[in-house]
Amino acid sequence: MTKDDVLRMAKKAGFSLKNFSEQPRPYIHVSGYGDTLARFAALVASERDIGWHKIVHDECEAAIKEEREAILKMSADNWYKTQKDYDDAIRARNQ
Repeated sequence: MTKDDVLRMAKKAGFSLKNFSEQPRPYIHVSGYGDTLARFAALVASERDIGWHKIVHDECEAAIKEEREAILKMSADNWYKTQKDYDDAIRARNQ
């Protein structure tokens, strides 16, 4: 999560942001209380969850693609007499 992501969520939650980037040590002043903080926390949590789900989704898609390619190669390299022989060969790969 980047600084811009955090600022976007803070604005969406209702915080008032003032940028003091011209100061010797840049900072952003945030004001807002109670419900605003709760909305911000919920946005951060959902953003983190979305990020996590995307990582898992991408890893699963990569694994599925790899498995498909391996099965296609196995199919091209071998001749199976029946669908059962083919199914058994696929299952045997995982053992």
